[in-house]
Amino acid sequence: MYRRACSILQQPDATASRSSNQPAPRTTRKLTSDQVMARWQTLVLKIGLIFRMIATETTVKQLLGEQVYNRWFSKAMTDTSAGPSRVTVSRVIKGQAVGRELPRGEGKADAKKAHMEPALCLHPEADMQQRANAKTSWWFCAKCMSRWERMDLALVNTLTPEPNSLDLVTFGKHMGKTYEQVLQDPKYCEWVMETVAQGETVNNNNLLRLGEYIHLVQMQDTYAADGWVNDMEQDEL
Repeated sequence: MYRRACSILQQPDATASRSSNQPAPRTTRKLTSDQVMARWQTLVLKIGLIFRMIATETTVKQLLGEQVYNRWFSKAMTDTSAGPSRVTVSRVIKGQAVGRELPRGEGKADAKKAHMEPALCLHPEADMQQRANAKTSWWFCAKCMSRWERMDLALVNTLTPEPNSLDLVTFGKHMGKTYEQVLQDPKYCEWVMETVAQGETVNNNNLLRLGEYIHLVQMQDTYAADGWVNDMEQDEL
C-alpha cells in the first residue's frame, strides 16, 4: 500500500533508498501542495469505496440470509478442488440434481411468459421444468428463463472413487444434502452405520458409500483425540 501511494503521488519510495546497491531514484517534477492533496484524497476515496462495498455485501447477506444470498448472487460453478470433472449441485428436484448454471434461454415463446428478473427470481420448484435435446439435459425456470444442467442423482457421486464431504445423499430424508451436512444428525448417522453393519446395503451402493464416509470421519476424530495424528506428523518430520 505504501509503495502504491508513492507511485500515485509521484514520490520516491523511501525503502528503496536504504540499499546502496539500488540506483538512485529517478527525479520527477515536483507536485504542488494542492496536487498532492488531490491525489491523497483520490487514494483515500478508493480505499473507502472498497470498505463500503465489503460492508454492503455483509449487510445484504445478513438481511437475506446466506442461502437466499448465494442463490441470487452466486452461480453454480465446478469445484476445482476435486478436479475439473467435479460437479457442484445446488439443489435436488424430483430426484434429479440441479448442476452448474447454463446460458439463459432465448426461446421466443418462453420470453412471452417470463416475468421475473433472474437476479430476483427464487426459481420455485413448481416453475422448474425438465428439458432436453439429443446432446444434453437441463432444468428451465419458467419465471425467468434461467437454465442449469440436469443429471440423475445416481451419477453425482461416481466422479471420485472415495467418498468425500461434497458427495450428495441420494435417498431418504436427507436427499440432496452433502455428506458433511448429514454429520449434523448423529441419530441418522447411527442408523446408517447400523444398517451397513447388518449387511443391508447389497442393493444400495449410495448408502454403503455414505457409511464409508461416516466411518472415515469417526476414525479421524478418534485419531485426533488420541494424539495419533500429531505422532504421525512427527514421524514424517
